[in-house]
Amino acid sequence: MATPEVAATLSALGQRALTAAGNFSPSTYTGYAEMHGWARHIALDLPVFPYLLFAHCLYAADRVNALTGGRQHWLKSYVLTLAAAFGGSTLASVLSGRPAPLFTTTANMMLPMQALCWYLVNVVTPVRVLLRLRLVSAVLVYFATAAKVRSIFGAVDGLVAAFPASWSGAIVLGGLSGCGGSLFVSLEKINQFGRGAPSELSAPGWPFKAAFLSAALYYVGTDPAGLVAAAAGVKALPWNRDEVCFAVSAGLCVHATLCALGGATFNPLRPVEVLLSAVLRLPEGGDAAAVAAAAPVKAPSRARVGGTALPRPGAISSSTLGSSTTAETVVSAGKNTAKLRVPKKGTPVAASVGTKKTK
Repeated sequence: MATPEVAATLSALGQRALTAAGNFSPSTYTGYAEMHGWARHIALDLPVFPYLLFAHCLYAADRVNALTGGRQHWLKSYVLTLAAAFGGSTLASVLSGRPAPLFTTTANMMLPMQALCWYLVNVVTPVRVLLRLRLVSAVLVYFATAAKVRSIFGAVDGLVAAFPASWSGAIVLGGLSGCGGSLFVSLEKINQFGRGAPSELSAPGWPFKAAFLSAALYYVGTDPAGLVAAAAGVKALPWNRDEVCFAVSAGLCVHATLCALGGATFNPLRPVEVLLSAVLRLPEGGDAAAVAAAAPVKAPSRARVGGTALPRPGAISSSTLGSSTTAETVVSAGKNTAKLRVPKKGTPVAASVGTKKTK
C-alpha cells in the first residue's frame, strides 16, 4: 500500500502533467510547425512540374517494372507505363469532353519526363535497386500520392466549373482521374496470369477506393453549390478551400507513406465495408490476395467420343492429305455432320452436307 507521501508525490506529478498538456500549443512547437509547413507546402504550393510530376512518373515506372519483371519488350513496357501514369487523367478528360493532357501543350513536359523515368527504372539498374529500398520508396510514395491528389482536385474543379451542382459526376470523374491508370495495369495482370487474376474491379485495393474517397471529401468540403451548407442550415462552411485540400492531401500522403514503411496496405474503411455488406447483403468477391490465390478460370475441354478427342471444325490431318485413298473427315460434332471428300491431290472439296451420302 502506498504511503501518504508517495501518494502526494504522484498526485503532484499528475497535476503538473495535466497543466503542461493544457498549456501545450502545437502551433508554437518548433518540430510540429516545421512538419506542418512542409506538408502544407507540398500539398498546396509545390509546383507539379518538375517535382510532383517526376515522382509520379518514377513511381508508375517502378510499379510496372515490378509487375512485368522487366521481361516485356521495351515498347510495350513504355506504353504500359504511359497508360499507368496518365491513363486516369486521359479517361476523365475524354469522358468530360475536355482535351486530354497528353494531347495539349502540357504533353511537351509530361512525355519527356515519363520517358526519362522509364529509362532510369528499366535500364539503369542502380536506380531501380535504390527505389526498392523501403525508406526511399516511402518518400517516393508520399510525393507520388500528392501528385495524384492534385490530379483528382483538378478533375473535380474542371467539372464543377461547368456543372456546380453535379456532385455525382464530379466524384466519379475525380476518382477516375486518380485511379484510371490502375485499370490498364489490371489488363496486363489478366494478360499475364489469366482470367482468374485480380483486377481493380473484381478486388479493388485501397488506392482505388482512396481516389473516389478523396474526390468525395474534396467536393463535400469545398461545397461549390452550397448543398452541404444548405443541409446544415448555415450560410457557408466554417473552413476554406486550402484547408480542405491540405487535410485530404496530407491524410492520404501520410497513410500511403506508413503503408510503404510497414510493407502492407491498411484499409481504414474495412469495418464500414463489412458492415454495409452485411446490412445490404452485397456479394463480395474477396480481397486481392484471396482472388490471386484462386485457380485461374480455364476454358472447358472438348468433348470426347469413344475416348478420342474430336477434331476442330475444318481440321484435316496432314496424313489424310498425303494419303493415296479417299477419306471422309467429320468437321462438325452436331447432328448433321458435314463430310469432306479428300482427293489424293488438290484442295478438299465438300461432297455433301447431311447424314446421307450422294453418288
